[in-house]
Amino acid sequence: MNRVVIFLFSMLLAFGARAQVDSIHFQFQDTLLKAGTTHTFKMKVRESISGALGFQFCLQFDPANITFNSINKYYISGWSEDNMNIYPLGNPDLIACAVDVISAPYNGHDMVDFEFNVVNDCRVKDVIRILAAYRFKDGDSYSKSEMFFENDTYPIATEYLPYKPSSTLGIKIENIDTYPNPSVENTFLQFNSKKSGLFTMSVYDTRGQLIKKIPTEVSIGLNKVILSKSQIGSKGAYFVNLDMGDIVITSKLNFID
Repeated sequence: MNRVVIFLFSMLLAFGARAQVDSIHFQFQDTLLKAGTTHTFKMKVRESISGALGFQFCLQFDPANITFNSINKYYISGWSEDNMNIYPLGNPDLIACAVDVISAPYNGHDMVDFEFNVVNDCRVKDVIRILAAYRFKDGDSYSKSEMFFENDTYPIATEYLPYKPSSTLGIKIENIDTYPNPSVENTFLQFNSKKSGLFTMSVYDTRGQLIKKIPTEVSIGLNKVILSKSQIGSKGAYFVNLDMGDIVITSKLNFID
């Protein structure tokens, strides 16, 4: 009799805990994004999903402020680029995903790492989210962002982790001017550095698309780096980003005829 009571009580507890889940929450860390930098959006899940069989969702982002670069890592076994639909039917602000089968129970919370280029200063919560319902063209029926379990289907909602100031990330961003700017051919990037070495300067257009990566030698003290229109390719406005680890030098320049 006691065993029966204990069994029924445990079943009620399990049912009650399950019933409290009304949706699955995909999380993003809210922070300030700086123009001309690259940011990795780590998408996490709040709930335990060890019993999940599969899922589908549609990610929407603001292409005026961030532009998609790559997917750096999938954390769930069996999830790969084959499950992703980047810009479905030419939609420039959507990334869709459908994972029919999760091959092994997943006990973690990290889901996937999306890398985006940042065009303008913005907040994470203002530029990326999971759509509750979506369709790729007029006239199509709507699909839903959902996660599937053996006996239940739960909608997927967006949740933003509390704002984390950029300064707590341990990276100092220095915005400096190039001269002359605008320039017909050559412009100069002048800055002081407390470290030396070979670093990478990334050049982005105004849409946030990576145009070129330039190996750049930096010495301790005053540095004067030359950038030329022929080196980049054509006239136009560009953002440059010199990543030295804990220090990032950024600037905006404009080449004209």
